[in-house]
Amino acid sequence: DVTVVMTRQKVEDDLSLYNRAACGKDCDLLISAHSNAVGTDVNENVDYVSCYYPVSGELQELAKKLSAVVAKTIGTNQAPKAIQKWNSAHTADWMGIIRHSAAFGVPALLLEHSFHTNTCVTKWLMSDDNLQKLADAEAEVIAESYNLEKEESEMRYEKLKDLKADQY
Repeated sequence: DVTVVMTRQKVEDDLSLYNRAACGKDCDLLISAHSNAVGTDVNENVDYVSCYYPVSGELQELAKKLSAVVAKTIGTNQAPKAIQKWNSAHTADWMGIIRHSAAFGVPALLLEHSFHTNTCVTKWLMSDDNLQKLADAEAEVIAESYNLEKEESEMRYEKLKDLKADQY
């Protein structure tokens, strides 16, 4: 009985951070999934996983667990990080998706699946089999965090119809 809502149907879709957060309205959790970059050139020296969580401290444990399981699954060399990041005035979250999601009453994380400027990580992330391993590992951590039990029923997948930013 878990519903997953995607904010993008194609990589080219580019909703504003506010509209992405609006897609999560009425959800129990929003995860903004990314890969990071160090500059614009290849950098083989940086490969850690990071998960940003709200400055309220909410979701800190989940952020730690997700960053750890992603790092273990990918096999990064550097230790994973769970990070809070305040805005410059130290009054709110710096990460827009976390800040905007909070406005909708939805706790959010921004999960950086290591660095696409690292060729080993990029190669790993380009494999559908590896992405399935990541999805399974992340789903297990989330399910455990929300005390969900796995049912042995058939999975249903539905794609959202054309999601329009002007709906929000």
